[in-house]
Amino acid sequence: MRMQNIFTSAIVSLIGLAAISTGAHAGFCSSYEQTSSNAGHCPTCQLNVKSWPREQAYTVFASNGWQAELNYAGGDSSVAFGGGTWRQGLGHAYAGKSFDIDLSQQGRTLSMIMSTMMNGQRQVIRATFRCTG
Repeated sequence: MRMQNIFTSAIVSLIGLAAISTGAHAGFCSSYEQTSSNAGHCPTCQLNVKSWPREQAYTVFASNGWQAELNYAGGDSSVAFGGGTWRQGLGHAYAGKSFDIDLSQQGRTLSMIMSTMMNGQRQVIRATFRCTG
């Protein structure tokens, strides 16, 4: 009887650990609203995320004119890195520029670091987003 209790306790512990580790590496939401940015406040800026779990990748589409392809960092779906481009003809300095991007999700908050070269200098945009879907 005691051996059965030990076995049952071990199974319950393993299930608990699996649930904790799965929650810690939860993938990105499918949509976000921007909550802050060092490039200026944009209450209408949104991200739509297409997840490719089998490839451990994401495609991100931004309502303000950029798109990026990202890969999970070390198999962790809550952290991704990659690159993208701003759409041509946007009427601002970033139009047509390529960039590197890192995204990291904690809870329902997504943090973004985007960097690009402009006039020989690295420009960095930092923003946060709130999961909406």
